[in-house]
Amino acid sequence: MSRNKEFLIFMTTQLILMSLITIVCLMVNVSLGLFVLGIQVLMWIVFFMYHHWRYIQLARLSETLRRVSLGHYELDIQDNQEGELSILKSELYKVTLRLREANELLKQEKQYLADAISDISHQLKTPLTSMRMMNELLANPNLEEPTRLMFISQNKTQLDRLQWLVSSLLKFAKLDTKTADFKSEIFSVKTLIQYAIEPLMIPLEIKEQQFIVQGNECQVVGDFHWTVEALTNIFNRIKDLDEPVIIHTITKKGKGYEFAEKDDFGSFHGVSPFDINTGKPLKEKEENVHSYSYVVSYSLTKLREKTEFYVITPAMKVGAELEIFAEQYKDSFIDVGIAEEHAAVMSAGLTLGGKKAVLLMYST
Repeated sequence: MSRNKEFLIFMTTQLILMSLITIVCLMVNVSLGLFVLGIQVLMWIVFFMYHHWRYIQLARLSETLRRVSLGHYELDIQDNQEGELSILKSELYKVTLRLREANELLKQEKQYLADAISDISHQLKTPLTSMRMMNELLANPNLEEPTRLMFISQNKTQLDRLQWLVSSLLKFAKLDTKTADFKSEIFSVKTLIQYAIEPLMIPLEIKEQQFIVQGNECQVVGDFHWTVEALTNIFNRIKDLDEPVIIHTITKKGKGYEFAEKDDFGSFHGVSPFDINTGKPLKEKEENVHSYSYVVSYSLTKLREKTEFYVITPAMKVGAELEIFAEQYKDSFIDVGIAEEHAAVMSAGLTLGGKKAVLLMYST
């Protein structure tokens, strides 16, 4: 407190004014002067003690902030009282919470980077192993020329992959400094999968495994090389498993159309004609007129009150108007996602197991 020049100037000025007022009062009347002097001294002491208390509180806040700067985010400095110091404490508490959240996110990002770098380091072993095996085969003097050329071509592919993996490690260093940039390009999913599986073709051949790509052609937007690396990493992990594996890719529909992106309910899963500017249907639903889906769903909800059974649907809860049933009987409602075949097989399995199952699915 003694280091605060403003406080010292204020207290000195107040002391001078007190002395002048006391001298004037003493000149008028001695008793009045002594009374005024006593009152002023008392006020000066109270004022001094109050500011001393404030400085103690500020010192505590300063110590708390020092500990927060050292990473002790668990400190609780919130104050439910009113006043300037309480407001300051509340604001500092909010800052502490934000710093704690930012610190947790930073830890998660560092862990993610560490895992990603570890994965890429592991991925470096795959092309190195393939190249070592191909070099051993190339050393065979009886190797046919077409086969030799094929191995040389595959070696070149593995070298390109090594070059990209090393550049990826450098890019992760840029990620840590927030200077990395990702491309936004349109590419074929089939091409993506072919590039992702190419480094694993020799290990798959040795294990006598086949990789079959089926389905219609489609395109996605993203960074081609990073997506290839992610898929290669996934394929490399599952090729050594001796059990069935399902890779579940989570997609987001409605990209590029604001009303579909904000549709959490699922109304845009299947739509009737609508106004593109507002997202609302052109024809409003008539009152007291229900669809066949509603009649079926309502009947199932009433029937469930009397007997136990499962309702299974492949991501068609909204389209089949099963919201009420799903809300009232959560344990009896199963949404398997966009997998009609799985929904049918699961229904059959439940039935064979002695359970009752109702499969609701509409045509697409």
